[in-house]
Amino acid sequence: MLTRQKESQTPLFDDVRDISISKRMPFVLVSFEQAPPQLWKLEIVRDRAQTDGESPLTARLNLKHSFALDAATSIAGSCCFRGNGEQFVFCVGKGGRPFRDSS
Repeated sequence: MLTRQKESQTPLFDDVRDISISKRMPFVLVSFEQAPPQLWKLEIVRDRAQTDGESPLTARLNLKHSFALDAATSIAGSCCFRGNGEQFVFCVGKGGRPFRDSS
């Protein structure tokens, strides 16, 4: 972020509503406008594309989990990490139905 240069790109097929980064773990939670949220792991790796001497470290996202929603449930807002140690994903559903991951 200091150099303001892209280190890597990951294409997404839905419009992103919000991105939450965990303070305690190397995870990123992506909330979409019309799709279920996804959990990504932020991994620091050596950049093999560099041909000059030492390979610098770079950050990459690796998809770990796509949450599934009941057909009648849709997310009302952004999802976030919650709980002791941020071990839970919290999402608010529209219409009073609870969010349950069926996977």
